[in-house]
Amino acid sequence: MRFLETDDEAATFGIVTAKTPGRNNLEQIYALEIMGVNSASYLILPKIVAAMLFFPFLTILSILIGILGGWIIAAATGIMIPADYVDGLLMDFKPYSITYTLIKTVVFAYIITSISAFYG
Repeated sequence: MRFLETDDEAATFGIVTAKTPGRNNLEQIYALEIMGVNSASYLILPKIVAAMLFFPFLTILSILIGILGGWIIAAATGIMIPADYVDGLLMDFKPYSITYTLIKTVVFAYIITSISAFYG
């Protein structure tokens, strides 16, 4: 049995071992390009579309959880009457804020996924 005797052999072995997990992905990308498929649109576009569709749902969920958490704290601690909390929410509610939030979320989803796809 032969062991790695020099530093060069050990470094080469380390590079090959480190590259092995990502090597299959690179081969798949090359296969897509050989078949004539635009690999960027085939691999990146679904991620961008999924993020642009899913991030607004996460935003709405976080808003609802925040409102529910505020109501629970108001009811549990007695700091304020829960009915006053709800009245305050309804008094300050502006539909434009929700529209603005969802538009901003879609734009940020596009920016986040496209930049990470470009650099990653």
